[in-house]
Amino acid sequence: MHLIPTDIQRPKNEADFERMCADVYGVVFHDPKPKTNGRKGQTQGGVDVFVTAKDIGRIGVQCKKYFLTKLEWEHVEDEVKKADKYKTPIKILLIATTSPSDASLLHKVQLLSDEREAKGLFTVDDLPPIDRTT
Repeated sequence: MHLIPTDIQRPKNEADFERMCADVYGVVFHDPKPKTNGRKGQTQGGVDVFVTAKDIGRIGVQCKKYFLTKLEWEHVEDEVKKADKYKTPIKILLIATTSPSDASLLHKVQLLSDEREAKGLFTVDDLPPIDRTT
């Protein structure tokens, strides 16, 4: 079978990106009922979407749709702090972004995740971009 590369159209706004993430991660983790966490303007405790994976448990997805900027370390730290502060009941916090991949950011996230796992806290993963169009 040959795969033909395609581009995914960039979501028009944050709400569309959150809905897309809910749909995508619902499929990835075999959760037929992914849940968006409130709406813009509400306190969300660092999580925009919840999905449940059979072997993992509840996963929080923080959706970061950027057009002219990129995901930075400070954004990751801020979302982790929010989830910690609100005691968001998750096993993993995924940061889904439209930003280009960044090896040094991924390395920092991996170290943070390992440190948190050793303390029995939720882990953090910086996912590759869903939307690689420019």
